[in-house]
Amino acid sequence: MLDRKSKNATLLTFRLRGSQEDMGRQHGEILRDTEGWRQLLDFYPQMAVRMLTMRMPLGIRRMAHPVFRRFLDTRAERLHQSREQLFPRYFDRTAALLLAAGVDPSLAVAFTVMDVTQNAIARLASVLPSELTGLKIAGNPGCSSVAVWGDRSEDGLLRHARNFDFPGVGVWDPIPALVYCDPVEGLRYAFVTALGADAPGVTCFNEAGLTLTTHTRFHREVNSRQAVVMDIGHEIIRRARTLEEAVHVAKSIPSSSTWGYLISSASEGRAIVLETHSEAWRVTEPTDEYMITTNHYLHPYMQVGEVITTEGFRVDSQARYYSIAQQIKHATSNDESLKRLLMSVYNPDAVGHENEGYALCGDCVSAPHTVKSIVAVPEAEQLHISVGHAPSSLGPWVVAPWNQWDGPVGRCDDLQSTGKRATPGSDPHAPDAGGALDHYIYAVRRQIEGAHTQELRELLKQACALAPKEPHFHFAAGTFAIMAGDLSSATDHLESSRTYAASPYRRALALLWLQRVHHLRGNEEASTSAAGVLQRMKGDHVKHLCKASLKELRNPRTLRSLRGQLPDLLLIDA
Repeated sequence: MLDRKSKNATLLTFRLRGSQEDMGRQHGEILRDTEGWRQLLDFYPQMAVRMLTMRMPLGIRRMAHPVFRRFLDTRAERLHQSREQLFPRYFDRTAALLLAAGVDPSLAVAFTVMDVTQNAIARLASVLPSELTGLKIAGNPGCSSVAVWGDRSEDGLLRHARNFDFPGVGVWDPIPALVYCDPVEGLRYAFVTALGADAPGVTCFNEAGLTLTTHTRFHREVNSRQAVVMDIGHEIIRRARTLEEAVHVAKSIPSSSTWGYLISSASEGRAIVLETHSEAWRVTEPTDEYMITTNHYLHPYMQVGEVITTEGFRVDSQARYYSIAQQIKHATSNDESLKRLLMSVYNPDAVGHENEGYALCGDCVSAPHTVKSIVAVPEAEQLHISVGHAPSSLGPWVVAPWNQWDGPVGRCDDLQSTGKRATPGSDPHAPDAGGALDHYIYAVRRQIEGAHTQELRELLKQACALAPKEPHFHFAAGTFAIMAGDLSSATDHLESSRTYAASPYRRALALLWLQRVHHLRGNEEASTSAAGVLQRMKGDHVKHLCKASLKELRNPRTLRSLRGQLPDLLLIDA
């Protein structure tokens, strides 16, 4: 069940050539003769429903599945039809791949899953605010990217680093692949993916030295009749030689969903962030020799109408952004320093706190669902790719050549890692921090798969035992203890979370839950004390927690209502 060793230290590489349909067929033929990818295609059709219902109690979740399935299937079918109308070549590529691989062609609809999931989350979060309905939507955070150049780079070379955070933990990360495409029309390009996922426009680069990485956003402006993210990225990387051309291509395509693209150009020695929703595109230019993006809109125009699923989502995205900024500003970057940045658990809020540096995840660049990490160095013609299990930024890594388009179609040489998986940042008192992280990551995977809360609680208890000062593990374990009716254990875990949490938001969240659990145990003095400490905290991120605390002093939550509020292990939020 739990495998603490790197499950795969090999990168599979493929070479495709011809029309888009030709390349789809070639890719499918390779897959047909390769093992280990079918579980990924089984995951995609289930992903959106699992994400939308992940925070619902198990009984309600089972009843909600068919309702959400109908809602999502309708939107997926619309997007699938839009693919055929807008980009028939890419539509044909997907169909040819599935046919050649021996897969049911109806599965092609599932290739719209990222847009479907984001659009559904944005719609539901905007019309069903949790403070009014009690419905909690999973935040589905994803991805951190940075490009550096000039004086911010040790040797002046442009580098583009990225963590791909995706719910497919245990499905995406064990089967890394790199696919080189030599099309009849357009530039030669390549994309980093998982075996079986023909998604050229998510993490990709081309022969002109452009690198493109995509990032989740949420906005109320979405449209199921427009283009999906993988086709937009595909068009940009196939057609654009410069950043100006990339912007021109993007603006000619109406996006169905809400995205941020970090695009860097080695020949121009700079990068931009290109953001979209269904009604507009906007560009954010660099003000220094680096560019960062995570999951919140940067351009002021795009911030109007932005949907924030929970305050935890905002805190997490901004913490990752500022963590990268602080580390980039204080040292010039090279290949190895960017790899360390991608595995970093540094949080600016933690500076000076007694538990500084002890966290294993949460509000930092490293995430439990980081399933692929890269550092691209176009001028050195190198692409560093992680081949380890989540969080993939811990490695091990391989170095792939940038230019591998020449040669016969088919499977190229597999790239073997000679390095080792890194040790995560950890509490020095923890006897096995890596094992603790493995238990937490497995809990994340099992929550997405719909596991019973008791199984998740046992995994979290083991994680806490192995990393006794990890505040986020304790918070998650405390909320699951409440669901089990074990208020004594819940109190202990939440007190540990409050004590060790460095972030004001995380301390405030633990205090609110302590206020609740003390009340349920009949200890009104302790409950009022926790509320008093919370009310004295300042900052925009804790305002809604202070408001909830005051409300609950007058009208406390019942155990039944709290047991129905399932935490989000991706965001470590509740």
